[in-house]
Amino acid sequence: ARRGTGKAIIALARKLLGIIYRTLKNNWVFEDFPNFVLAGVDKTS
Repeated sequence: ARRGTGKAIIALARKLLGIIYRTLKNNWVFEDFPNFVLAGVDKTS
């Protein structure tokens, strides 16, 4: 059993929350938000 999985999930969540926080703080608006998020996501991993 790998120990780092939980830490990886927490780190990823913190990174995403930081991005969302800055986006709202700076009043950035993405026209195609779902497409912006899914761009470059590799489903095979």
